Amino acid sequence: MAFPFWRIYHNRTKGARIIFDGIETELTEDKIIVIPPNTSYSNNLITKDARIKTESIEGEMVKDINDIAHCINNGSFDHLFVHFNLGMPYDYVKPGVYVIDNNAYFADLLERIEMNCIHGGDTIDFRASMNIHILILSVLTEMPGELWMRLDMDKRILSCQQYVQNNLQTDLSNSMLASLAFIATNSFSRLFRENTGESVQQFVMKSRIENARLLMHHSDKSIDLIASECGFCSRHHFSKAFKKTLGMSPGYYKQNVTLK
Repeated sequence: MAFPFWRIYHNRTKGARIIFDGIETELTEDKIIVIPPNTSYSNNLITKDARIKTESIEGEMVKDINDIAHCINNGSFDHLFVHFNLGMPYDYVKPGVYVIDNNAYFADLLERIEMNCIHGGDTIDFRASMNIHILILSVLTEMPGELWMRLDMDKRILSCQQYVQNNLQTDLSNSMLASLAFIATNSFSRLFRENTGESVQQFVMKSRIENARLLMHHSDKSIDLIASECGFCSRHHFSKAFKKTLGMSPGYYKQNVTLK
């Protein structure tokens, strides 16, 4: 899988929340959550027992259907996630956290996928793979029309975004990117914000952090190597930016948020 990537989330147990743009969305059995690439959000996994003030996000693989019942009983959360790419230009849509109702059709698909995760070990067979693809296509057809509005953005800005995400280790200053678009730096910065709603450097930083999260989820690379590959000059600079974005250090994220 490449960067950037989409996410589909589904929980059967209540309590976990995603926070985007100051709004909390609870993950529950009757909802499917879809998060496009380049969406800066955080998880707020709050214990169900209000008397317990500590928060835990440590996770492990669900290996038995009874594990879900155990989650319900001990105040933890089950969590199904699917990461995928659509490719250019569909990975550059409007960021956000989108909620889709989990109807009978989706519920059947999710149950098939979940059962394969529980009984299939570390492998996904052909039928389960097809169910995952069907789920992806089905939820995308339910997404609101305004999600795709950014596909009409200036093609120079789209090309710039793609260049950034393919060259995170290089110099990504406003002047350098403006030269690639053959636009004066100030005009380029203004055009970028008009098309995306954010500054060039906000997009660069978000892209670097997002790619770091991808590597933490899907590789065994060290934090130092991830920092370097994502364009940070040092681990200290990476840790500072990561904590500012997600509210936790990269070491804590890698150890506790990613699956063991």
